[in-house]
Amino acid sequence: MYSRSDGIVDWRACIDESADEVVEIDASHCGMAVSRPAYAAVARALAGFAAELRALEQRDALDVRRLREHVDRADADEAVAGLDHLRRVRRQRGRIAGDVDHP
Repeated sequence: MYSRSDGIVDWRACIDESADEVVEIDASHCGMAVSRPAYAAVARALAGFAAELRALEQRDALDVRRLREHVDRADADEAVAGLDHLRRVRRQRGRIAGDVDHP
């Protein structure tokens, strides 16, 4: 958002080439705080962010559902038991290595 009649900030410094939308407001620097078009531009931007956030949340929710399908499989218990076994082996190896390193 920028104003050519800002009076404090050079309007060219406010142009963001990577912005989705660049909005020119006809207001002074302080007048932007009470400018209806400025508030409308901010509201549009916030609505766009909210829509993007909802889309991301829906996508992530689908990922969680897919993950739950894998976790709910019958062999999930076997996989967990296998991990527990590997942890026990790792602890035993650590104890043995500790005994060797520190007799």
